[in-house]
Amino acid sequence: RALPPAGVWDAHFKGWAKIDEPRAAQAAEEAFRAIAAAFSETHGAAVDAEQRELDAWLRIRALELCGPPPKQLGLFEKPSPDLPRFKTATSDSDRLAAYAADGAEPPRRRSQAQTVLRIHSDRAARLAGYRELSAPSVLPLGLLLLVAQGAKKEGRHGA
Repeated sequence: RALPPAGVWDAHFKGWAKIDEPRAAQAAEEAFRAIAAAFSETHGAAVDAEQRELDAWLRIRALELCGPPPKQLGLFEKPSPDLPRFKTATSDSDRLAAYAADGAEPPRRRSQAQTVLRIHSDRAARLAGYRELSAPSVLPLGLLLLVAQGAKKEGRHGA
C-alpha cells in the first residue's frame, strides 16, 4: 500500500537513516561488475560477428564486380603488366577501389564499387564506435523508503 509522500522522511527515517553513499556506491559497483563483464563480452562478440559479416559481404561484392582474386604466383614469377590493378591487388577493398578508378570499366559498375566501399567504410567506422564501451558508473537515484504496514498506527519507523 502506498503512503502519501508528504512527511514520510521526517516521520519515519530522518532520525535513524543516514546516507552512506560511498559504501553504497562500492556495493553497487561490486554487485554490477560481473553483470557488466558478461555484457561486455557478449557485446564484443556481437560486434565481432557483425564485422565478419560485413567483411564477407565486401568479399562477395568484390568477387561480383572485379572477378576472382589473383592467384598466388610462383616465387620468381612477375604479374602480367597488362592486367588492370583490380586484378592484381590482394585486398578486397583495394581491388574495389582500383575497379572504381578504372576508366575502362562501365560507369554503372564503377559506381557500384564506390557505393560498396562507402557503405563498408561507414559501417566499419560505426562498428568501431560501438565496440568501445565506457566503464560502468554508479549514479545515485535516491533511497528506497519502505514503511512497515502497521508503522503509522503503532508509531514505529520502517526499520
